[in-house]
Amino acid sequence: MIDALRLTVAVEHEIGANRRHRRARSSRSRRGEQAEREKNIADFGDGVKVLNGRYGPYVTDGSKNAKIPKGTDPKTITHEQAKTMLAEAKPGKPRRFTKKK
Repeated sequence: MIDALRLTVAVEHEIGANRRHRRARSSRSRRGEQAEREKNIADFGDGVKVLNGRYGPYVTDGSKNAKIPKGTDPKTITHEQAKTMLAEAKPGKPRRFTKKK
């Protein structure tokens, strides 16, 4: 009888913990969506975007990034300015691959 009671309490505890965990996960995903919205400053539709990154605002086309000068307001950048910044940006460092043994 006592063992059955302990088992019931343990199962109810696990069910409650699972519900709390699921609720916490859903709020984390909402926070991630909100952070993504805050990161996106402007989207020009053809893949060129103005984003707010860890080290400041930058322009990207998905494969190449160009930083925005400090004196420039990222919200006022036009599509043409973004394209010229990407064209003038220096290429990134090539990635090095190591051989597997």
